[in-house]
Amino acid sequence: MANTYSSSLRLIIQQDGTNQGTWGGYTNTNIASLIEQAITGVGAITVSGSSNYTLTVTNGASDEARNAVLNITGTLTAAINVICPTAAKTYIVKNGTTGGFAITLKTSAGTGISVPNGETTFLYCDGTNVVRSLSAISGIPGAFTTLSASSTVSGVGFSNYLASPPAIGGTTASTGRFTTLTATADSTFSSTGAVQVSAGTTAQRPTGVAGKIRFNSTLSQFEGYNGTTWGTIGGGATGGGGNQVFYENSQIVTTSYTITSGKSASSTGPITINSGVTVTIPSGSRWVIL
Repeated sequence: MANTYSSSLRLIIQQDGTNQGTWGGYTNTNIASLIEQAITGVGAITVSGSSNYTLTVTNGASDEARNAVLNITGTLTAAINVICPTAAKTYIVKNGTTGGFAITLKTSAGTGISVPNGETTFLYCDGTNVVRSLSAISGIPGAFTTLSASSTVSGVGFSNYLASPPAIGGTTASTGRFTTLTATADSTFSSTGAVQVSAGTTAQRPTGVAGKIRFNSTLSQFEGYNGTTWGTIGGGATGGGGNQVFYENSQIVTTSYTITSGKSASSTGPITINSGVTVTIPSGSRWVIL
């Protein structure tokens, strides 16, 4: 009787009483070649253009469809199908093509799974269709440099930490650091404590943007940027023991300044205006120095 072949891996099945003197060669082919290819084989599959590709299938000899890994390369001009046998088997599929198109591993008459360009996916054929081998991995901690998703991300953990807008610190109070924190609506700080704003010297003032506020440690006062210049905000009078008696101003004008049109200003002298610095008083305005 002639040899037959297994349905999934197409291994040689020898019949009783046959292959006298040659059975060892068939056994070695099965074990050392075909089974090894099915477990560790990496098949180099080259595709091109927009043409579908059918994996080679050979009984009792090396072929493309028996490989554990399908490393698919080439230049595509459209998404294509790669056709595998309608037989139960697992595949690791790497879409290493250029052109930016997906590859779908499927059977000739069944459905398949699309593998995006540049990605590697673990799949299996169930004897009819190609499906995903893994739908979820749980209980495995890890760190990611880049974590991306091509579809909806769900689950309690993702809902808490990746919601839109995200919950900072989860469902309980926590600390965090932000380079830029942007609010698109009114912001409320409802504690009985205080908000600590940025502080620095006059020389450390950042680039002015209208609405910025900070504490000037050189002048010991809060200041804000009005779109043109930095100016004092809040604070009012000061004094010892909480007294609000004294209004203090600098005595040297180091930067040119124009008093706002329609307004007047007052300062307590002596006042020195540095060389090259100009104080402009609009018509109808006054600058009173006491």
